[in-house]
Amino acid sequence: ALDFTGYSATHTVCVKTKDAIGQESAPACKTEATGAAPAPAKRLWVTKGSTGGEAGTWWVVLNTQSYPAGTYKVTCHGKRSGSDMTVSLGSVKLKANGSVTLNCYYGSGRDVWATVGSDTSEHKTF
Repeated sequence: ALDFTGYSATHTVCVKTKDAIGQESAPACKTEATGAAPAPAKRLWVTKGSTGGEAGTWWVVLNTQSYPAGTYKVTCHGKRSGSDMTVSLGSVKLKANGSVTLNCYYGSGRDVWATVGSDTSEHKTF
C-alpha cells in the first residue's frame, strides 16, 4: 500500500511492465508534492497576570496565536452576578503570537474576557 499523506512532502512512483516473454519496459515515473500544513486557527484568550492594583485582583493578560499583528481597540470585560465591568483601553499593539498585560484587573469569581476590534477572546473565570 502506498501512503501519500502528510504535509510538505514529495513522493515519486515509478512503474515498469513485463510482457509474457520477459521483456521489460522503461520505467514511467510521476512525482507529486503535498501542500503545506494549514496555518493554526487564530486564537485570543485571557489569563491571570500578576497581582492587580487591589488585594485579591489580577491583571488581565491577553494571549494571541496566529492573530494578525497590529494595533487594535481593546476592551476588558469582567462579569459577575449580572454586573459587567468594562474598561476600554483604546489602542493596544498585539503580536501574531504573544502575550500582553492589559491595563485592567479583576477579582475572584469574575468571568473575564477581552474584545479586540470585533473579535472576542475566550472567557476565563478569575
